[in-house]
Amino acid sequence: MNKIIEDIELKVRSLISERIELQRKLSEKENDILNLQKQLTELSNENERLIKKERINNLGNIVINNSDISESKVLINDLLKKINRSISIISKDNNGRKLDTED
Repeated sequence: MNKIIEDIELKVRSLISERIELQRKLSEKENDILNLQKQLTELSNENERLIKKERINNLGNIVINNSDISESKVLINDLLKKINRSISIISKDNNGRKLDTED
């Protein structure tokens, strides 16, 4: 009977030790996931920044290299419309409050 109890105690200790180790590994993996999510967010932000920069460069090249002035004017007018729509959306998001545009 004592041998059976000793074997059970040994097995319980082994299981407790294994559980502690698994919890430690789980904690490490959760930290790894958080770090990877942070890196993904940073890379996504960098990607968006580079896309915007590329668009600006492309627009600049179109305007500079385009000999057709009317096409450049259409492009500029389209951009101004988009800016006005963005300002309108921002204004609506501020619940009717005027934006402080002075620096």
